[in-house]
Amino acid sequence: MANILTDYTIFFLKIITIIILLLLTIITCLIIIKNKDNKYIEIKNINKKYITLKKMFLSEILKKTEKKNIIKNINKEEKIIKTKNLFILNFNGDINASDINNLKDILSILILNKKYVDEVLIKLTSNGGIVTNYGLAATQLKRLKNENINLTISIDTIAASGGYMMACVANKIIASHFSIIGSIGVLGIIPNINKMLNKNNIEIEYHTSGKYKKTLSVIGENTEIGRKKFIESLENTHFLFKNFVKENRSQINIDEIATGEYWYGIDALKLNLIDKIQTSDEYIMENLNNTKIYEIKLNEKTNIKNKIKENIHNILFNILN
Repeated sequence: MANILTDYTIFFLKIITIIILLLLTIITCLIIIKNKDNKYIEIKNINKKYITLKKMFLSEILKKTEKKNIIKNINKEEKIIKTKNLFILNFNGDINASDINNLKDILSILILNKKYVDEVLIKLTSNGGIVTNYGLAATQLKRLKNENINLTISIDTIAASGGYMMACVANKIIASHFSIIGSIGVLGIIPNINKMLNKNNIEIEYHTSGKYKKTLSVIGENTEIGRKKFIESLENTHFLFKNFVKENRSQINIDEIATGEYWYGIDALKLNLIDKIQTSDEYIMENLNNTKIYEIKLNEKTNIKNKIKENIHNILFNILN
């Protein structure tokens, strides 16, 4: 009888504990949900990262007698006053320049704290994409220059079309030897299935108001007038693109490089599309001794639903087993 009572008491206490922990989990999650902004800033000190790696490396290869003095010297180097702050951020561009929201938020943070920001290094990777989106991204970068914050853009692999539209805004562009640069042109592709529809006796009524409301159609019959207007719009967009690049990099011959071609870094340097052959890592190492270097990014907070499920699963597993 006593054993049954003991087992019942333990079981009862487990149930009470589960209920309390579940309530605490739900309350915690509700508090998080009230905070509508699901992002947080992460800032990593790059100087400390490299010093730590250097110490680890030397600790492994040096004898104990050698190690002490060398580590001591490294610690002294670490204490040298650095006169400049450099912030690094990454932009990995897809066709929609989807990373633009993170970009503008980080730029706003840096501009609000511009007293502590001497230079921004953007590690840019992009094949280009929608002109309006990349035009906005490039204009966002101009905010730094408007605030007299030095902007360096590093192209380790590719900055083509809209990617180069962003890059040309920088005070300085560096690129690796075989990175792809340029492609200053505009592409328009419109598939048309009108003949297939007619062949299968599918009739489409297609109405617009305004002579050029729709120049080329996917399903309707295209006309020479519409085709001509579509090409005219492409040419106008290309004209604006060329002017934007020329405005930001007056040292280039715009007629020579605005052909839609791309060049590898070493040839892009000869055409003044970039300023130096150098990787982002080389640039960071070059500035380590006299500059405080930070990597800054915005991260998404953990998905609340998944967090609730995970917490409940862990509670039940730990208590009932």
